[in-house]
Amino acid sequence: MADLVVLDANVIVGLLYEEDAKQADACALVERIGAAGREVDLVDFLVLEAVSVLGRRADQRKTTPPDFAECMRVVGSWHLLGASAMQQA
Repeated sequence: MADLVVLDANVIVGLLYEEDAKQADACALVERIGAAGREVDLVDFLVLEAVSVLGRRADQRKTTPPDFAECMRVVGSWHLLGASAMQQA
């Protein structure tokens, strides 16, 4: 069994939001996790925190809020992928 790595909400935000300042760092981190032969473990409250952050940012910036159903679909699909493929979903 591979070692599991829990992704923090800020990494999940970076993977979901292409314009996030840390998006490249989040993708690079997930690539390193996959290259090390480890698997990602998503914790429900961290996923919900990340989606909440996306909504709050949109509200603060007066921009269109994210499609929450699409965010959850993408996150839900990650368990089917290896860590190195997550940022491509």
